Amino acid sequence: MEPAKLLPFSPFTAPNFSSDLGSLVAAWHAEHGGGVFAHPVEPALVVTRHALLSKLSRHPNLQAQSNDDRATGPSADGALARVFSHHPLFHNQPQHKTAHRAALAIASGLGPAVLKDMAEQICGRQLNQLGDKPIIDLVHDYAVPVAALMWAQMVGVGDEYAADLGKWANAIRIPLWFQSADEQLGQADEGAANIEALIAEKSASLRAATDTNVVQLADQSLQSPGSEPLDSTGSEIVASMTFDAIDGSAGMLANMFSHLLQEEGAWDRLREDPNLADAAWMETARLSPPILGLFRSPTEDTEVDGHVFPAGTNVLMFNAAANRDPLAFAEPDRFDLDRKGPVLATFGYGPRACVGRALARTVGVVALRAFLGRYSAAELLVDEVDWGPCGLVRAVQNLPVRVTAV
Repeated sequence: MEPAKLLPFSPFTAPNFSSDLGSLVAAWHAEHGGGVFAHPVEPALVVTRHALLSKLSRHPNLQAQSNDDRATGPSADGALARVFSHHPLFHNQPQHKTAHRAALAIASGLGPAVLKDMAEQICGRQLNQLGDKPIIDLVHDYAVPVAALMWAQMVGVGDEYAADLGKWANAIRIPLWFQSADEQLGQADEGAANIEALIAEKSASLRAATDTNVVQLADQSLQSPGSEPLDSTGSEIVASMTFDAIDGSAGMLANMFSHLLQEEGAWDRLREDPNLADAAWMETARLSPPILGLFRSPTEDTEVDGHVFPAGTNVLMFNAAANRDPLAFAEPDRFDLDRKGPVLATFGYGPRACVGRALARTVGVVALRAFLGRYSAAELLVDEVDWGPCGLVRAVQNLPVRVTAV
């Protein structure tokens, strides 16, 4: 299957891709039903249909995107490439099993009760810090600090590093934009280098700490019997996951607030029943995931539902399109707090599914409920939300609101 012979997935070249993702994907689904298209910019395939993406994601031949294809630009031999190479996403079997186990220990090893309590304390402190300010930015005053503080506390580097971690993690999203200058890629490399350096500097004290932290948990997992040896250490894997843990969580939280403030009746329903916070987070994960898709590559020619994916070809699993597939979801473009349906494509499927989804969900639900407990109303102060540059990351950039305390 040559990408050049397939229909190019033109939404990626639309200047309004980020702001009008929903309408572009809806139109594409209505006009083109095949589910496999050529990437319009690079030699890769794009998968958009939910059923096909689900089967392909679970296929044992689908492994990591080639590091050679990924490590391009000024950061090819720099910190950004190193950080990505230590990420479980870029390991193939059998090493992936070890890396996946370590990542799971990082994301959930402290236990759900501890993580929930940690998130509640952090959200409470951040809301207290906002005091009685009548106007706040839900992205920069709440979503990003909460995510960064949560990760800093889990890692054990101290709250004083949270702001820097948030800034550095934000920079790492730059290579996921469709267009970025060398100078911007340099900022991403610098952010990765700073995260690497901080975790390396603190690694000895983290390993010796009496309070359990994720570096300790990762080390234990890597040393467990039956683990395939990795070049990565626990601290290197922690550093590699910082982008997901901060930027992904903050993006999901910001996107959720954006939906709730713009969908008619949604905020009032949450005020009446805070237990709907989990449904709000899940529906946001379907409609507005902060990371729209990820590349995979088959180890050998692989046929799924009549489509042949050649060995070594980069295949973009465009999860955001699969989540809006009308063949899988009724009224797919509607934000529905009562939605029942198939498993979202957002977090992937099978052995390569995102290990941090439960952590992000915990932080998001706790943060929303804490906010609802502090404010009776929030009025969005912009007519149009800024979704940031076009790319595979899509998160609200700022969200100024006028709030009314309970």
